[in-house]
Amino acid sequence: MTATRTSPAANPYSARWREAPPGTIPLTNADMDQPTDPAILTALRERLAHPLVYPPPYTTSGPADTIAAFYRTRYGAHVQREGILLTSGTLATLGAVLTHWLKPGDQALYLAPSYPPLPEAITRTGATAVPVPLHHHRNPALTRADLDTRITGRTRAIVLCNPHNPTGHLLTRGELTAIADAARDHDLRIISDEVHSRLVLDPARRHIPIATLSADAARRTLTIDAATKSHNLAALGGAVLWSPHTPAVDDIRHRIGSTLGAARALQQAALTAAYTHDSPHLTATLARLRRQQADLVAALTPHRGRITYRPGAATYFAWLDFGTTFGHRPATDTLAEGGLLLEPGTTYGAPSSFARLTFATTPDLFTEALHRLTDALTHPERSTTR
Repeated sequence: MTATRTSPAANPYSARWREAPPGTIPLTNADMDQPTDPAILTALRERLAHPLVYPPPYTTSGPADTIAAFYRTRYGAHVQREGILLTSGTLATLGAVLTHWLKPGDQALYLAPSYPPLPEAITRTGATAVPVPLHHHRNPALTRADLDTRITGRTRAIVLCNPHNPTGHLLTRGELTAIADAARDHDLRIISDEVHSRLVLDPARRHIPIATLSADAARRTLTIDAATKSHNLAALGGAVLWSPHTPAVDDIRHRIGSTLGAARALQQAALTAAYTHDSPHLTATLARLRRQQADLVAALTPHRGRITYRPGAATYFAWLDFGTTFGHRPATDTLAEGGLLLEPGTTYGAPSSFARLTFATTPDLFTEALHRLTDALTHPERSTTR
């Protein structure tokens, strides 16, 4: 069977499909091959029916109230409209906050392996990014000792990604408590990237924002969230910076707010629609991702000796370790020769035997992708004898 670039190829604006060689299936970038949520499209059309003038302040015109109500209802967070800051994008917000918090010579911890822009945001300030290995196959994956052994007198902040990219690990209450306690005892700030928080796949688990653990955690934490992953809005952008401790957001608003791009009218409309409630489209998306993760587990189970995979509780990422299956060749090089593109583990600071697979493509393409993946595992000699 040869995969055809049908529905994804019909979108000429998809970077990974435009850049992929003909006949290959790219399970790389963190976006989904599916239509946009109709609730988002309706909100955008309604906004486009009016002139695209400067919007009224979002803290008084509705968006901040809607988003604050979401966090109060979903997580019991005591967040008010003034504790909401809407910006143009997650990475710009992360970089601006860290530039405000850190100075050359400081240190900040992050969980490794890591989505590259997180440690890069630390080093751009002149500070040192200190990796804390996240042993996602271990239980617990993170302990207080993991943190304490890497905290020094120069440590100023902890940068989290929860749910975690690339492993899909969802930090437990115990792991979050260890982080919050370490931050309290060493007087560290926390910035938590939680943009995959609505993509929890394990029905027995729930996402816990670290800012909701205690009054102290709320005081020292800023959380970045967005609908870009859950509602597939990477091309539109828009982000939420929030805290139950309103002075923490006020500090950012007053000191560096002018350097942050504010969320524009269309971004505000999309964010309001996304955070009003969990739409039927989001519910269906979660069901599809759960099925495809289960299909991946079933396909890889007969190959346990050649690949290590522990399904993450959240996100649409699979963090795969091919070990020595393909000899000393990078796993992604071998798979690419079979028509399957994955993100190299080296991108995330891991050995070349690792790869990140994004399983948020269409069911027919995912079926073919699994065929190509298992074929490479069944016949590793094709690569190791080259």
